[in-house]
Amino acid sequence: MQRHEFCRSLALRQPSARNKGGKASSVLVTFEGLEGAGKSALMREVAVGLRSTLGEHVWHLADISQAPTGRRLREVFRADELLGEGNVALTAMSRCLAAAADLFYFDGALIAPMVAAGGVVLKERHVDTLISHQGPFLTRRYGWSEDRVHEWLASVVEPLQVRPTLTIMVEAPLSHRERRLRERSKNAGAELGRTAEEFHRTVFGIRAEWYERLRQKGGDRWLSIANPDGEFARAVARATAGILDRHARCCG
Repeated sequence: MQRHEFCRSLALRQPSARNKGGKASSVLVTFEGLEGAGKSALMREVAVGLRSTLGEHVWHLADISQAPTGRRLREVFRADELLGEGNVALTAMSRCLAAAADLFYFDGALIAPMVAAGGVVLKERHVDTLISHQGPFLTRRYGWSEDRVHEWLASVVEPLQVRPTLTIMVEAPLSHRERRLRERSKNAGAELGRTAEEFHRTVFGIRAEWYERLRQKGGDRWLSIANPDGEFARAVARATAGILDRHARCCG
């Protein structure tokens, strides 16, 4: 189905966005976490389980779109790789705005129509990724305080139509995440060297600190799910239960 036909079909179903009691019958659930935590696999499996419980109106969306905004964001990421790890702060603003542009594409073209149709939308990475991943580079590049960065980024994304009802923070031990990243790099025909691993550890540590502060500000919007090796089924069960509970509270 073409995107415009898909959105038109959603618009025709907009009355289902509220239940008989007048409450919203839709939620946006975002999956956050550091690289290698297992967000993608967890989200896909949770979506399968939710469809068996809630029906067909459950969608899951990737972190980067296939639209021109997503292609532009990938080009920015590739440019960063060519510049090298020590120079990524130089492109902090262009990367930040490219990421925000793709968020607005998702919001306007997909998430808002899906939510209007009464759906449950699962999205890998959202506003919290923008803040936790790009915020540190903005502080480094421009000397801004964390408060100023957060305030500025919040103003950039303020026009978004739909905000997360629930954010699932997927967590796994560093050794598990690094093993998964090595496997991912190997499958892509590349090797993750020692220097890259040390750089990633530094970046992971900084992002983890920013995520933690976002969780403190976000309160009960956040649900932490442990996803170490060998515990995938348990992680799926916990995430699914958390979403169903939030759905019942919001839409019951």
